[in-house]
Amino acid sequence: MQRFRSSIRHALAAAVLVAACGNGTDAPSAIPDFSITAERVADGIRVVNGGSEPLAYIAVEHSAPVQIAIKWGPCNGCTLSPGKSVVIPLDAIRGYTEETAQAILYLWRIVADGNEGNRFEELEPVIVDL
Repeated sequence: MQRFRSSIRHALAAAVLVAACGNGTDAPSAIPDFSITAERVADGIRVVNGGSEPLAYIAVEHSAPVQIAIKWGPCNGCTLSPGKSVVIPLDAIRGYTEETAQAILYLWRIVADGNEGNRFEELEPVIVDL
């Protein structure tokens, strides 16, 4: 299992991307501090939030520029409550084609902003082999 060190990121463009090992049959990639796993399943990418905080996410084809994810941010309705899982369909991965070999899963913690709203704190992205 490939592990990733979690950290709150303030600039997605400065994120260091670490490739997960494997061919889709290995154990899922994980971010241990937040208990998040991401793995390839038959119909997409299964993301499990085993942590205690809600998350927002977006999946982007690996070769797509990082600036695309910065501009898009989390997709509408793409939140994951603690203890829940979701399967992101392949066709919901931004830039996905049948030739796509990897996707980058960008993650954000959803935290209260002190003004009765929420803000996003970026986490280390995860690369998932497709």
